[in-house]
Amino acid sequence: MFIHSRAVLNHLVQNVKKISRFVNVCVQIFFLIFYVFEIITNYGNHVRFVAYIVLLTLSMVAFIVGFGGKSKKKIKKVIRFCKYPINLSLIVLTLISIFNNEVSDLKIILTGITVLSFIANIATEYIRWFVEMYVKMFKTSIDLDWQIAQEKFHIKDGRLSLFDIPQMLANKIQAPEPTEPTAEQQRIIELSRDFRQGVEERNRAKQAELKQKRKERRDQNWQIIRQKLFGNKRKKKAPNALPPAEDDTTTDNK
Repeated sequence: MFIHSRAVLNHLVQNVKKISRFVNVCVQIFFLIFYVFEIITNYGNHVRFVAYIVLLTLSMVAFIVGFGGKSKKKIKKVIRFCKYPINLSLIVLTLISIFNNEVSDLKIILTGITVLSFIANIATEYIRWFVEMYVKMFKTSIDLDWQIAQEKFHIKDGRLSLFDIPQMLANKIQAPEPTEPTAEQQRIIELSRDFRQGVEERNRAKQAELKQKRKERRDQNWQIIRQKLFGNKRKKKAPNALPPAEDDTTTDNK
C-alpha cells in the first residue's frame, strides 16, 4: 500500500545519498592534495613525514572501504566515520605548524579550502543522517496507520468483502490482543500523542467558533423573519400622531 508515497521517499533518500557521495569524493580529493603537499614540504622532518604518510594511508583505507567495500553495513558505517578524526588530525597538525610560523601563502590557501571542505562534509553527513532517520520513521508511521485501519475496518489489500464481515463483528465484540510496539514505533506513538492532543484542541476551538457563528446567524434569520411578518402590522396598529398643541399663552399687543 501507499506505493507512490514510498517511491517518493525512496527517491528522496537516493538523491541525498548521491549528493553525500559526491561531496565525500570532492572532499577526499582536497585532502589527498593536502596530504601530498604536507608530505613533500615535510620531507626533512622525519616525524611529521611519517605521521602524514600514516594519516594518508588510514584516510584512503577508510574512504575506500566505507564507500566502495563489500563489508557489512554497520562495519562500513563505522569505517566511513573513522576518516573524520583522521582528517581532523591533519588539520590540527597543520594549524600547529602555522602557529609556529611555518607558513606560506599556498599552505594557507590549501588549509582554508581543506577546513571548509571538512565542514561541508560534516554538514552533508548530518543532513543525510537526518533525512534517512525521518524517512524511516515516516515509513513506520505509514505502517502503523495502515495497521490501525486494518484492525478497525478489517481491510485486506484495500478490499472489503462479505467474508470479512464476521471478522469485523468479532473484533467489535472482542478486540484482538495488541502487539508490543518496537522502540521506533513507541517513539512515533509518543510524537503522535502530543500532535493528536493539539489537533483535538484546535478542532474543539473551531467547533465552538462554528457553533457561535451558527447561533448568531440563526438569530439574525429569526430577526429578519419577525420583521417581515410582524413589522407592517405593528406600523398599522400604531396610533396616528397627534397634531402639535396650540400655544395658549396670550401676547400683549398694546
